[in-house]
Amino acid sequence: MKLAFTTYSTPDWRAEEAIFKAVLYGYQGLEFRMLAGRPLPPNLPPPERRRIRHLARENGIDICVVGSGCQFSSADKADRARNVDDLRGFIELAEFWQAPIVRIFGGLHPEGADAETVYGHVSDSIAEALPDAEAAGVKLAIETHDDFSTSAAVAAVFDRVGSPVLGCVWDILHPYRFGETYEQTYAVIRDRVVHVHIKNARRTNGEWKPSMPDDGDLPLAEIVAILRDDGYSGYLSLEHEDPADPDTALREYALKLRELVRGK
Repeated sequence: MKLAFTTYSTPDWRAEEAIFKAVLYGYQGLEFRMLAGRPLPPNLPPPERRRIRHLARENGIDICVVGSGCQFSSADKADRARNVDDLRGFIELAEFWQAPIVRIFGGLHPEGADAETVYGHVSDSIAEALPDAEAAGVKLAIETHDDFSTSAAVAAVFDRVGSPVLGCVWDILHPYRFGETYEQTYAVIRDRVVHVHIKNARRTNGEWKPSMPDDGDLPLAEIVAILRDDGYSGYLSLEHEDPADPDTALREYALKLRELVRGK
């Protein structure tokens, strides 16, 4: 397993600072989601996409994931179509950066919509972009997030989209806060996991708050162990959702995750 962090953890940083800190703290990859206070756009200007590719290559950092915000649960067909168009732009960006994965979301269930209809909208939208992803040599990966946090919800999409081009980003927090054990989640999605969002958090007064690796409620050691023992060779990508002190989070998680990956 290799270590990365998502720039969602460092939302205000420019690419230069993110790449510099990845090298400084011993990460091998970066997952681009935010840049200088704004979400990564699908139409990032060519000079900027070339500059970022050059910076990453010169510093030995993989761009392991393009973190799109595309989601497909809307009841509005035009909205879903816009998200599919954006996804095609992110696929093109991933191909240019030689990033193997584009992260996507299912999204939230519209009020009054039944689950089967929503699963159909999400699956049909993803299927529209699958030929583009396959031609680009890029995997799409739906994250365990929003109303697709549980393993059953993402499995409903996998059942409808049989293509191996669709994988899963296992955000370890969201299934857990919905009441699943990590064993239950992994048993369902193990064959689809292509990327992992690693973090810890503590539940206080009914709310989950980001924490340092040893201060949260999630069993990080056990989660990393099940991945390691099962031969997972992808990235553990830190998503620490408290930007107040990103350097401390990057440093402490890098130290802890290297220890856990080694099995100590």
